[in-house]
Amino acid sequence: MFSASYSGHLTDPTGKNPHTKKPAPYNFFYGASYSDACRGLVQWAAEDWKNKGKTGQPKFTHIGANHPFPNAPKAACAEYAEELGFNVLPPVVISMKPGDFKAQCLSIKSSGSNYGYIGNLGGSVLSLVKSCNTVGVDIQLMSNIWGGDKEVFEAGGEGIKNYIFPTMTPFWNDQVPGMKLVREISKMSDESGEKERVHHYIRGVCSTYFMKEAMEWAKDNGGITGENIKKGMYVHKDWVPKGLEGVCLAANWTNEDHRGINQVNIYKGNYVDGKVEIEKVSQVTLKRRDDWLGY
Repeated sequence: MFSASYSGHLTDPTGKNPHTKKPAPYNFFYGASYSDACRGLVQWAAEDWKNKGKTGQPKFTHIGANHPFPNAPKAACAEYAEELGFNVLPPVVISMKPGDFKAQCLSIKSSGSNYGYIGNLGGSVLSLVKSCNTVGVDIQLMSNIWGGDKEVFEAGGEGIKNYIFPTMTPFWNDQVPGMKLVREISKMSDESGEKERVHHYIRGVCSTYFMKEAMEWAKDNGGITGENIKKGMYVHKDWVPKGLEGVCLAANWTNEDHRGINQVNIYKGNYVDGKVEIEKVSQVTLKRRDDWLGY
């Protein structure tokens, strides 16, 4: 099964890690897990703190609903943040629905938190940004992969300032070889070819092409069955689907580790003079630690 749920709990096919609640031998996804993406963000934040010449212990806060989606990376990310020297503060709970979050933002402000990971998405994120700007919270916000894209930033307008978020692909207008194929695929539902796709769309193309090539391998090696497609996911090392060079990160799946991607592209979004500006600030490569598998 190829999914777009990036929970770290779905990356252990054998259940060998004590953290794994249930093995997931048939689950695959393209991209870093929520846990690994958050680890990448706090690794970036630790460097950012040093690069800004800050001293002392930076403070980190998880912000999101008390719900399995935003909670998926909470414990794993907090543990790594502590390992990197952060003072991990109590989580701040906000609804998945848009709302007035000024009370929560005042709590963040009084805590003096320096870096906040947003576990929600969409309208809830915009409400948080607006509320925190209203009460003057000085915090570096970082989001999960669904919490940052051009459409969110356009909706947020002037409130979007130095917003950090992860991606697993370049952007629509980036000049990389594989974007030619992505644009051809896009024309299947937009004949004009003018519609600008968000990075989630491009990530979906990568997912589909990894699955396609695994199915092609299965067809030539015993037939297209679930078991053979699964075997096809393990054949290639540093695997980039044909035609998508420069778009999809090189993947490595094994029968003991379904963390196909251990890299996190980190971008910064700003809304300036009526336009969204996005720049890449880092690419973090995470270690494939045994204690992080399935967690």
